[in-house]
This record gives sequence, C-alpha cells and structure tokens, in this order.
Amino acid sequence: MKVIQQALQECGLPAAAVQAIESPDRALVGEMLKMDKYIDMLIPRGGAGLHKLCREQSTIPVITGGIGVCHIFVDETAEIAPALKIIVNAKTQRPSTCNTVETLLVHRNIADTFLPALSKQMAESGVTLHAAPSPPPRCKTAQRRSSR
Repeated sequence: MKVIQQALQECGLPAAAVQAIESPDRALVGEMLKMDKYIDMLIPRGGAGLHKLCREQSTIPVITGGIGVCHIFVDETAEIAPALKIIVNAKTQRPSTCNTVETLLVHRNIADTFLPALSKQMAESGVTLHAAPSPPPRCKTAQRRSSR
C-alpha cells in the first residue's frame, strides 16, 4: 500500500485516496458496503463468497475480479532459490484461493537458468505449466497453448 500511496503523491494526488483495511473482521465489510457518503469504491480481495456478498449488498460501486488473475514477475536481479520457493508456494499451498498465482513472467536474461529449475519443481509438485504458443525450449514440461 505504501508504494501505491507514494505513487499517488508523486502524481500530485492525496496519498489517502487509496486505503487498505487490514482487519480480518468480516463484520466491517457489511458496514463499509453502506458507507457511500465516505467511500467512493470498494475493491474486495477475497474469494467468490466475499465478491458475491459485495455485489449483492453494496450501495457503492464495487469492482470484483475473478479467480486466476494473479501475476508474478521474476526480474533479472531476482535470487533464484527464494523466487522458486515463492512461486511454488503461491501455486500449490492453497490452489483454489483467489490469490493463487496463474500467470508468471520471467525476465529473458534469467530465463535460461530460471525456467528449467521452475519446470522441474512444478512437475514434482504436480503442476502443469502452460506457455505461450511457442514456449521456450528450456521449458521442457510446458504444454503449448493454441492461439486464440
């Protein structure tokens, strides 16, 4: 949140224009959904049940996403071992949650090192990788997707 608020300030906007509610108390959601005098928009982060609740009970605009829009980018400066651990965990710990990683972008400068290691760990975890229409040869276990 600090990065977003800093970016807002750099663009001449108030940092408080975007806020996150960190309390896990779901009772707050019901209250917030009716606070159109104070809240311009809600973007709930949670599962399908929370999204449905927000759409049905809110008197203010709500933007709900779908499952499977979480991305991870591995930069060329990334440390390989921790990055692999994070990605495997993000995909396998609780695969049905809204924050399960679905899209992975890897900087081309580390792809030759990173992708074979990731491919191996994902295969060992029972995860099938799907790559662009022509996946790089270094991703041996990736399945090719047809163009849409």
